[in-house]
Amino acid sequence: MKKQFYILACALITISLQSCVDSIPIPNEEVDAKLVFESDISDTKGFSARITTSTGFDDIDAIGHPEDITVKIRKANQDAAFELFYEKDCNCYTNSVELPSPGLPYKLEAFKEDSEIFEPIQSNMSVPSRTILSEMEAIKEVEDDGSTLIESEISLKKVSTTGNFFHVIPFRKETILVENTDGEEEEVFTGRIDYLDLETYNNHNLYLEQNHNGPGFFVDFQGEDVGSNALNILLHTEEVIDYENEAFTRVYFEVRSVTESYYYYERYLSNKLDSQQDGIVEAPISYSNIVNGLGYFGGYTTSMDSVLVQ
Repeated sequence: MKKQFYILACALITISLQSCVDSIPIPNEEVDAKLVFESDISDTKGFSARITTSTGFDDIDAIGHPEDITVKIRKANQDAAFELFYEKDCNCYTNSVELPSPGLPYKLEAFKEDSEIFEPIQSNMSVPSRTILSEMEAIKEVEDDGSTLIESEISLKKVSTTGNFFHVIPFRKETILVENTDGEEEEVFTGRIDYLDLETYNNHNLYLEQNHNGPGFFVDFQGEDVGSNALNILLHTEEVIDYENEAFTRVYFEVRSVTESYYYYERYLSNKLDSQQDGIVEAPISYSNIVNGLGYFGGYTTSMDSVLVQ
């Protein structure tokens, strides 16, 4: 009797814990294989997506890049759809002719003809409008080890059809000082870009996360007024800059106004990498907005700006 009571108590505790957290799929060898759709849709690169296949057991580890998938995207409520075509050089489906229109909803449909394995997948999203930087300030400080810290404050200017999710990518352009024909020094861009790391921040009402899958960091205003919240951030470059022969006069910011799906999928990938670094294997998928499949359908619009370094 005591043993049965103990088992019942454990079961109730387990159920109560599960009700307090987000549900996470449990790896199961019986899970059917699925199409994995990972989009990279922007106002600069057009429509493109990486489509792979998953066993449904080993997370989204692809077992192939299917070349015979039909991918159709419909704009707003239009019946007509344009197709994405497979390109072998990038193992992705792309349409570089048409760029997405900010503020309009899009519907995805993708399927494999006569397939008894993969179900047709679908999803919806709206491309946010471009967001610009309205105020910027940057002050640099050279550390004893030769690295450079940049104390920066930036503000975003929101428009009505922009969401509250952003991907901000700070960087500098490597320049060398050369003497021109008049005998004066001028900066010449070498073609090399150095992405700056996010060192610290003091916006306690904002959500910022270092992006482990590429440069930059994420911002989630979570219902806050974008225009009235400045980002106070400390940027860092480990590179030792030879200031006698090189100038560091500007910090550049690429600001991506991203869809909610882009934001949460990147957070999932970031958390997954974090768990792997700690020696813990995370459960397969904790975010997806693809019906009958895995991955995400989303994108972003981009603006670029720079600020003089004081």
